[in-house]
Amino acid sequence: MIKDLVSVVMPVYNGMPYIRYSIRSLLLQTYTKWECIIINDGSCDDTKKIS
Repeated sequence: MIKDLVSVVMPVYNGMPYIRYSIRSLLLQTYTKWECIIINDGSCDDTKKIS
């Protein structure tokens, strides 16, 4: 286990227009010990292709 690891859980439903911005926002953070868990809640748009 990595000490001080922060898990960012991102539930997404038809979030294709916004998911790139959300991921980009995470990448721009100064804190670097994080993991991103994207939960696709049955989207019927192209969310799966992006995440």
